[in-house]
Amino acid sequence: ECQAPPGGPGELLVSLADGAGPRARVRVNGVALRPGEARQLGNMDRIVFGRAHAMRVVLPAAAEGWDVQELEQSCFERDMLKLCLPDESEAWSEMQLYFNDLWQRLGEDRGNEFFAHLGEASNLVDEANEITTEMRPSDR
Repeated sequence: ECQAPPGGPGELLVSLADGAGPRARVRVNGVALRPGEARQLGNMDRIVFGRAHAMRVVLPAAAEGWDVQELEQSCFERDMLKLCLPDESEAWSEMQLYFNDLWQRLGEDRGNEFFAHLGEASNLVDEANEITTEMRPSDR
């Protein structure tokens, strides 16, 4: 549901394919790609397709002069959830009313740990809901 239309010399563009469904999900550097939008990709940009595939763009000409270790380290993503949450998470948005109160009760250290786990859980809940909707559309 995503395509790389031809750009000018040295350009790499990405856009949603014509006819992509409303649930098409492509994020570039953590920002959702909208229908009709073409985004230029740069060296080391991150692309997430759906919830299961994440890639890093490597443009050899732009990476010239990098040693192998630098390149390998720059391809490692420490926190994949930051690329997926929270702007489109239904589960996350439903819980936001309680966040301030929880934060005050837990304090900073426990709050940081709790919200990291909660972010992971809400991503999994959203994924499970999407799978259920796809498999059993009449149940919702």
